[in-house]
Amino acid sequence: CCTVVSMVSNGVIRALGNTAVPSLIMTLAAVIKILLSSLLIFGGGFFPVMGFKGAALATVISRATSMLASLAFLYYREQMLLFTFPKVKEVWKDWKNLLHVGLPTALTNMITPASIGFITSLIASYGSEAVAGFGIASRVGTLALIGLIGLSVGIGPFVAQNWGAKKYERVKRALSLSFLLCFSWSILTIAFFFVTAPQIVSIFENNPSVVEVATAYLKIIPLSYGALGITLVCSSTFNALGKPLISLVITITRILLLYIPLTYIGSHFFGVYGVFWGLFISNIIIGLGVLIWINTNFKMSIL
Repeated sequence: CCTVVSMVSNGVIRALGNTAVPSLIMTLAAVIKILLSSLLIFGGGFFPVMGFKGAALATVISRATSMLASLAFLYYREQMLLFTFPKVKEVWKDWKNLLHVGLPTALTNMITPASIGFITSLIASYGSEAVAGFGIASRVGTLALIGLIGLSVGIGPFVAQNWGAKKYERVKRALSLSFLLCFSWSILTIAFFFVTAPQIVSIFENNPSVVEVATAYLKIIPLSYGALGITLVCSSTFNALGKPLISLVITITRILLLYIPLTYIGSHFFGVYGVFWGLFISNIIIGLGVLIWINTNFKMSIL
């Protein structure tokens, strides 16, 4: 409950054009969780040793803090929370509008974890070291994607507000700059991992086989981060424009038509590294496809 309410509240705040407050709230929640976890798990001072129960309690407290902070901001600062019951017709109308975007987005979020499970099953056939290497590298890679993920989250409210105000040139400019940032971020990430990948992986695991697999991932997949960033930005843009089915089609194409077949073929012919190259090719194809599609249909001349 706390997690869902916090996510919705922070989403509303971002939709108002304020991205700083949700970031501060999430940072505060993270700091509280870190501090309480160390105290409640291992004990200290007046805190008893609670182990796993302490970790769970710290999580609940941090999420409750995030929820209360976001609700307080909406109530006191934005004055958006009302303690009155709306009419059934109004509720149904609002629900339909929300579900129009929410259902396709939910399906999109369900497909992605399923694809990760499929890829993990492919890699598992090459042994526990391969799985460990993939696990480490994918998490490090996700950390490297934070900038592009943040960009995709922030572009939504900006596009929605400016498109609604019929400021189409600002939308075009924002997308052009976003795509440029995706490519720039990708280049920096590629250079960074090509130099430091083995050392970064060794922080988590010194097994040579694990380091080899993880290093290969971090030298292959970031080559497609620019295309992946474009895909994320475009998906968020279509959701902001009230066209969530397009985002769903992008996800289905990327995962069901590209990810799964290409990683399977790559695994069959080239082993675990073939899986990584399959992921790379999938990201490149869908990224270029989305970029061409949005230029052609929206006539924005972004390319």
